[in-house]
Amino acid sequence: MKEVVVADASRLGTSVSARFHAGPRALERSLALIRAPLERALGLTRRAELYDAVKETTQNETDLAFLSPELRDVLDNGETYRREVRGRPRLLALLFGIVTDAFLDWHRFAGRDVTSSVPRLAELLQTYEYDAVSAFILGGGA
Repeated sequence: MKEVVVADASRLGTSVSARFHAGPRALERSLALIRAPLERALGLTRRAELYDAVKETTQNETDLAFLSPELRDVLDNGETYRREVRGRPRLLALLFGIVTDAFLDWHRFAGRDVTSSVPRLAELLQTYEYDAVSAFILGGGA
């Protein structure tokens, strides 16, 4: 936004001084708001991906007592998880994009170019641990 305003003002021969200040609490709040949907989408995707492995591992077993409650849930509800993931194929990419854009925009407004840190952010998002992602984003990719 700042770039557009400054470019238009320059085109019109007007000098504009623009400053942006958003404290880290604004970004923290944004990350907190997206946390639950992101964790839900990641968990659903992981369970859907686990389904084939668990199904193959247990196909010749008669006693499934060795399965943890989580893996038992994956086996019992795997098809449902798959349908839900197929029903929203781009949800996870959309949520990752929102977090990445917030990271880039917040730092860009503060005058920092953190583009080189995006691949590391993508790795952190794949394993999504909220505190690690939040610390990385607020720390400018450090």
